[in-house]
Amino acid sequence: MTERSLTNGAGAIILLAAGILFSMATVAQTATEKEQLVAVAPENFPPHYLLNSNGQPTGYAIDTLARLADLAGLQVRYVVMPDWASTMEALRRGEADLIPNLGITPDRSNHFDFTAPLETIALGLFVRTFNTDIHGMNDLAGETVAVVKHNAAVKWIQNHPQVKARRFDSQEQALFALLSGEVEAMVYPITVTWKMSAAIGVDARIRQAGMPLMEIKRAIAVRKGNRDLLNRLDQAVGQYTGSEHFRNTYTRWHARSQPFWTLERVLQYGGVVAAVLLLLTVIIMLWWRYRSILRLNRQLQTSLSERERAEVEIHKLKEQLELVNRRPVQTDSGAERGVTNSL
Repeated sequence: MTERSLTNGAGAIILLAAGILFSMATVAQTATEKEQLVAVAPENFPPHYLLNSNGQPTGYAIDTLARLADLAGLQVRYVVMPDWASTMEALRRGEADLIPNLGITPDRSNHFDFTAPLETIALGLFVRTFNTDIHGMNDLAGETVAVVKHNAAVKWIQNHPQVKARRFDSQEQALFALLSGEVEAMVYPITVTWKMSAAIGVDARIRQAGMPLMEIKRAIAVRKGNRDLLNRLDQAVGQYTGSEHFRNTYTRWHARSQPFWTLERVLQYGGVVAAVLLLLTVIIMLWWRYRSILRLNRQLQTSLSERERAEVEIHKLKEQLELVNRRPVQTDSGAERGVTNSL
């Protein structure tokens, strides 16, 4: 191999290494160039927001924003608030850049800018399962209905003066007020109500009365005036909502939880229970038969023993009779003869 060949090979290796280092530097620079954003979210509004076992935010809104942030070249840090009031107040005060998912209402549009909608949810009227008097809004005249502060239901129910609205600080308080009979109905987003009630195991105790009351579009809420961020997120939303990833994420989080006692499970477990009961019945019958036979055997043994004793007694009596019959017997005439002779 010539000195020139060695020189060319070394040069090629150096160029290749330089290219790799440049690519790595470019990737690292791109990663560091991602704009850092602060997102604020409530801790409990399933399926949009909830905390996992590690106390980290998760849910439909979190998964959706993660994908949108990748498309828009953004990095997001989350701040979790205890309720919706503190969540929206943090965005109003400029302590955060956005809320990942919020219902669009005229009042909120005065304070925040919204991207194109990511979903539509509906408000529903909920009553206790065995309440047969309420089938819709027409049955609520004079009744007390629970709503949650800062929820769209507050504005909606103001248009129904025949209903006594009672505001609660959280959806949990409103739900348990309904379950306890403190109020007769509750107006709240349908998907959230089902997810929340299923999570605490009381979904079988409530039912939706009538049709949905109204629809509300939900989107990313951006701090008022941040047009650059709004446009970047809007473009990402346009790319994302038609994708398979969006459909899978939406279905995974919004599908209503199946109750444990489905028809299939009832039939399956019913068959198992029936088989177990049949087996227990057979075992009990066999045990009862065994005990009965054992009792009869004991009675039979007792009878046989008594019979043997009776036979022994009879045999003894026969022997005694035979002995008596074998002894000489003095008759009355002999006795008389002896007397005569003595005279």
